[in-house]
Amino acid sequence: MQLKYKYNMLKNIKIFPKVLFNCLLAALIPVSGFTYQFHLSQPNQKKIVEQRLLQSADTLATHIDDWIDKNLVQSRFVAMLEPFRQMDADAQIPILKATNENLESAHFTFVSDLQGNAIARSDNKALNNYSDQKYFREVVSGKEIGKQMLIDNLKPAPTHCFAIPIKETSGQLTGVLTQCSTLLDISDHITKFQIGHTGYAFLVDDNNRLIAHGKQSSKLENFSDHPSLSIEKRKVTTTYYEGNKNVVIVLPVGPNWRLIIHQDYNEAFSSYLSSRKNTILMGIFILSLALLFCFLTSHNISAPIKKLTNIANAYGGGILVENVLDDGRKDEIGDLARAISRISKALQIAVGYLQKQKKG
Repeated sequence: MQLKYKYNMLKNIKIFPKVLFNCLLAALIPVSGFTYQFHLSQPNQKKIVEQRLLQSADTLATHIDDWIDKNLVQSRFVAMLEPFRQMDADAQIPILKATNENLESAHFTFVSDLQGNAIARSDNKALNNYSDQKYFREVVSGKEIGKQMLIDNLKPAPTHCFAIPIKETSGQLTGVLTQCSTLLDISDHITKFQIGHTGYAFLVDDNNRLIAHGKQSSKLENFSDHPSLSIEKRKVTTTYYEGNKNVVIVLPVGPNWRLIIHQDYNEAFSSYLSSRKNTILMGIFILSLALLFCFLTSHNISAPIKKLTNIANAYGGGILVENVLDDGRKDEIGDLARAISRISKALQIAVGYLQKQKKG
């Protein structure tokens, strides 16, 4: 009963909206398929962009890790030499100078006893007591590496000091070897690092203090409240910073440092956004063409039928129309027009014959 009611409802709809609806429905099928296919490809497109950003970030992170490893490896090698195990200050000095010259970023290197008193330095400066320094206390307390970030007013970048234990063959701690290096090389790489026009990087230490920044010159500024520091490591994340939508990557580097890469979202995903925009515009264009085509097709079918219906209604009212629509169409509507035209001529002959009979 319900199906019959719906069928009767459909019979009451005019030809024009029926044809228009069916034509648009047919046009929507390929457009919907194309749109769905693009939707399925979105994750892959985003993954490609994210991989590209991670590769760029890994390149910079690798340079920082290599810088740290180079300094540590050389210092550990020096700490194992006999003059250092024996705490022979006179023999240590030429080795410290050679080590310092071999490392371009090294500021100075020195050896201190277990009371923090320096016994040899690479730069021949005063032998001070360093027992109050964090890096010294960490090594004496049992850590394999002590580290501390310092500001040197004579250097344009922070100075990173790390200390390692000097041990006898038996494993007994006898002293501490400390190397202090400026972060000029790292700072220079971060400053020059750029992805596109908006991408930049900055580096924070284990206390969330700014070490180097691609856009600013501030040193050891506290970045604890920066939104990027709460982001999961090695994951491309979208966040808002300074009113702009950004793509952010956080990578662990060095001695518990974090490298943060920022890029404007619209630039990072420009290829993906452009593809999506073009897909939407293409869909709108195709639908507009389909709508125009369907409208013209529907009108081309319904308009002549309506005119022929009016002629048939005129015949029913006793009015003979002399000029029946016949524009030379070869389709079914043309056949119908010609059939009505023949009926009109037959009726005109019959009426004429009856009128002559009536007069005679």
